[in-house]
Amino acid sequence: MKKLSNLKKVSFFVLSIIIIVWIYYFISPIDEPKFENLQEHDYSLSIYNVNKDNKWSNFKKLDNGKFFIHPGENLAIKVSFKFKKTLDVNIDLSINKASKLGKINFILYKNNYKTVDCIVTPDKSKSLLLKLENGDTLTIVADKFGDTGQDWGNITIKVRDNYLLYKSYFVLLLWIILFIILYFSNYIYLFFNSYLLFCAYIYGEKLNFSKIYFNLLFLYF
Repeated sequence: MKKLSNLKKVSFFVLSIIIIVWIYYFISPIDEPKFENLQEHDYSLSIYNVNKDNKWSNFKKLDNGKFFIHPGENLAIKVSFKFKKTLDVNIDLSINKASKLGKINFILYKNNYKTVDCIVTPDKSKSLLLKLENGDTLTIVADKFGDTGQDWGNITIKVRDNYLLYKSYFVLLLWIILFIILYFSNYIYLFFNSYLLFCAYIYGEKLNFSKIYFNLLFLYF
């Protein structure tokens, strides 16, 4: 009888953890991360050789993750993005379709190591994917290729934060640890009341706002 009782306890313990994990994955607090436009708070920017003495030189931000660049007549334009967090980075280099003659020689460096050297035209763009760590620098050099004047370059940068999923798993791990502590302290009902209330709050937030941020997830915990 004692062995049967112990077996029931072990079965209940294992089944409880399975239910905890299943409910957590069912509500999916943080979705699989997708590529989104680079946000200004994720980087610092340095711009070189954009001045009146370097005719045609221009660089400006159009929107989050979207930039206009035009090489100078005398010197190439150089812009450096120093990243403040670890991200997967998708870079798209192109020239505005309205340009008929534009050609830009783009050179990309990751922490001073050349990764790309290509010619971009209105009919030929270039995309690449890099993984950048916190503190890494992405440098983009745009130089004319032949005559300049219609080199209306576009730089689009999208990023994906894979660490969001790991952070979400960390919250799940905290709940499992709390369950183990309360299980052996005979406060199992207190745990499930708290856990179900947490899941209800998170599920409600996700229905209302579609997206849950880690800070909110951790706060509710």
